[in-house]
Amino acid sequence: MIASIPTMSDRLRAITAKLAEDPQRISGRVHSELLDMEGYRDLSAEARESVDEFLVCSVELWCEALLSGAGLSAEAREVFAGYGRRRAHQGVPLQSLMRAFSIGIREIWQGYLELAGDSEELGRELLFEVSRYMFCYFDEVAEETVQAYLDEQIRKVRWREYLGQRLYYILLHTPEDETGFREVLVALGLDPSMPRVALALDVSIDAEKLRSREEEIERLLLQVSRAFRVATADLVRTWYRERLIVWLPCAHGEAISQADQRLARGVAALLASQAEIYQAGLGIMNHGARGWARSMEEALKALDFFSGERAERAVRRYSNILVEDGIRGSENALRYLVSLLEQLGNEPDLLLTLETYLNLGRRRGHTAKRLGIHPNTLDYRLGRVEELLGARLADADWVNRLDIALRLRRYSSGRSGV
Repeated sequence: MIASIPTMSDRLRAITAKLAEDPQRISGRVHSELLDMEGYRDLSAEARESVDEFLVCSVELWCEALLSGAGLSAEAREVFAGYGRRRAHQGVPLQSLMRAFSIGIREIWQGYLELAGDSEELGRELLFEVSRYMFCYFDEVAEETVQAYLDEQIRKVRWREYLGQRLYYILLHTPEDETGFREVLVALGLDPSMPRVALALDVSIDAEKLRSREEEIERLLLQVSRAFRVATADLVRTWYRERLIVWLPCAHGEAISQADQRLARGVAALLASQAEIYQAGLGIMNHGARGWARSMEEALKALDFFSGERAERAVRRYSNILVEDGIRGSENALRYLVSLLEQLGNEPDLLLTLETYLNLGRRRGHTAKRLGIHPNTLDYRLGRVEELLGARLADADWVNRLDIALRLRRYSSGRSGV
C-alpha cells in the first residue's frame, strides 16, 4: 500500500510548485539520457516528441499528487498505462522502460536538492518526509506502466499469431484470396507487393514436442535472418509437411535469376553453419498469394526430387529441375522419355554405362575407368545405345533428352524406395 502523502512546509510546497511550473528542468535531463538507451535511441522523431511530452506530464503529475494531497489519481494511472502500451508497440525493451523510471526518480530528487540548496531543514524534510512517499509513489507508477506494457505485448503476440494463422490458411488453402492476403500483410507491417522466395528447410526438430519445436524454430529463424541480413520481423514462416518454410523478401526490380543465385549463396552459408539442417529447397521468386504458394510448392518439389540423395547436404534449387518438372506435367513428353529408357531395359549394362558416361561429362577414358571396362567395351555399349534408340550421342539435343530421362528415372526410383 502506498505511503501517506506528507504534509509539506511552505518552503517545500514552494519548491514543488516551482518544479511544476518548469517541468523541463527535470524532463529535459531525463530525455537526453533516454536517447542513449536501447529502444529509445531508434525511435522516430514523432515518437521522441511523444516521450518528451510524457516526461513533462509525469513531472507535473508528481507535483500535483503532492500539492493536492490527492495522490495518484485514476486519470494519472491511465496516463502511465498509456505510456506503457505505446512503448510496447514501439519495441522499447522492458529493461529500458524500467531504467527510465530509475532515471526519472533520480532527476526529480536532484531537482529538489538543487532548489533546497544548503538548507538543513529542507534536507531533513526531503529525506524523512518526501523520500518515503516518492519511492512508494513511483513503485506504484512503475507497476501500472509495466503491467500495461506486458498486457499489450500479450495482445500483440496473440494478434500476430491470429494474423499468422490466417495468412498460412490463405497460402495453403485459398491462394486466390488476394484481398485477404494483402490485408493480413498490411496488418503485420509487411509490404504485400514485395516479391518473395520460399525456402524449405529439412531440419531435425521433434515435431511431437510443440514447445521445444517452437523454440528451435525461433532460433533457426534468427540464423536465417543473419544469413540473409534480413530482420526476423520481415520473415514469414510456417511448419508444413514436417519442414520449416520461410518466405524470404527480395528487392523490387530484382531479376528472378539474380535472386536465385544470390539466395542460393545465402542458403549454402546457412547449411554450412547449421548442422541440424539436412537439406534446403529454394523456390523461384514470385509475388502475391498465388506466387508465394507456388514458390513454396517449388521449394518442396526441389527437396523431393533429390530425396534419394539425402546424404549430401546441399541447396536444392527448383531452377535446376524446372525442365524436368515441366516434362512431368506433360503426359506425352513423359511417356516419350520413359520409352527411351525402356528400350534399354533388356540390357542393364547399357543403362549404367549411359548414365555414367553422361554424369562424367561424356569423357570416355574416365567412364571406362569408373566402370572398370576396356575402352573398346565402352565404345561397343555406347554404339549399342545409339543403335537401339536411333540416337547420336554427339548430338547435344539427344544428350539433353537422355540426361533428363535419366534424372526423371532417379527421381521415380527415389520416390518408390527403389
